[in-house]
Amino acid sequence: MEARLDWRGNSHMLVSMPGLFQRLIAPKPRAVERDSIPHTLHDGRSVDIQRVRDPRAKRIKLSVDERGARLTLPLRASLVSGDRFLHEHRQWLSLQLAKYSSDDDLPELVRARDDLLEVMPAAHLRVLQGLELMVVVGDYAFVHAGIRPGVPLSRQKAEDLLWIRGPFLDQTNRFEKRIVHGHSWIEAAPEIYDNRIGLDTGAYETGVLTAVRIEDNAVEVFQTRG
Repeated sequence: MEARLDWRGNSHMLVSMPGLFQRLIAPKPRAVERDSIPHTLHDGRSVDIQRVRDPRAKRIKLSVDERGARLTLPLRASLVSGDRFLHEHRQWLSLQLAKYSSDDDLPELVRARDDLLEVMPAAHLRVLQGLELMVVVGDYAFVHAGIRPGVPLSRQKAEDLLWIRGPFLDQTNRFEKRIVHGHSWIEAAPEIYDNRIGLDTGAYETGVLTAVRIEDNAVEVFQTRG
């Protein structure tokens, strides 16, 4: 509210309500749009993929968890670009979906574990067994896969710290700490957001290994290519 005097000597009272006018003229945020599309995987299987157009998304993202595959598109991305992204990552998608499809490979995984334990030095095994599932340093928490949104860090379950994907990756709100994690990857570049830093760049397939140095909240990325 402001009082002014014009050249005739008349007084006027001006009421300023920028917040009100801003709410009146600002467009309403667009809702998240979802549909399902069929897709043929690298190995020939046909699956349905949930396609999400999210106004909060900054770039195209593909994620897989126990619920299936999810393709997230920002508002500016076309459906054609989404289809192209799926095609370029169909081999990765096949591998990720296979992890959730069945337990048929469980005996083979058990044999691989036993074979590894036979040749692994005992000192190395003790180091691995003594590792913490989560390490908190300052404003950052370091975990393998991520955390369960809405659950305090002190009450996180080992299963989520080691295996979580979708509920954690899709979260855009800040967590109790900024989470530094691996486990899920999309491309040979880290995912750096306000609430998390994803370091997994699929070295087994891309040949790119990624690390970061965090100092005074500045994040510096280091990569090596094999």
